[in-house]
Amino acid sequence: MSLLVIHLCWTDAGPEELARLQRLLPPVRLLREGPCLHRRTWPSGSRVLGIEVWGDDDAARRHLDELPLDSVAAGLEAPTVVVLVFPEAYRSVLPIVVGTTGEDRDVLSPFAAASARR
Repeated sequence: MSLLVIHLCWTDAGPEELARLQRLLPPVRLLREGPCLHRRTWPSGSRVLGIEVWGDDDAARRHLDELPLDSVAAGLEAPTVVVLVFPEAYRSVLPIVVGTTGEDRDVLSPFAAASARR
């Protein structure tokens, strides 16, 4: 199994669109198991950026198929999408890759949390 790291970019987006996106695509704290292991979105000038990490290829594909509809519901065009595929072995460093807090690191991998604190 592999991990899919999805980078998203919506253009011409403001605080209202961000709030709608976050209701449609709620944040997911770093999880050990599940189809979506992590999700967050944030403003960046006139854009909204997002990152998602999926542990289930089929669920991620279905999500990406529905993403244009979710974007329209938030009042936005479909996002630019970049998908990176990592081997399952990268799961232990996922907290470092997605830049989560120490609290979140402990949820996924105590070893990765200890390594990140060094």
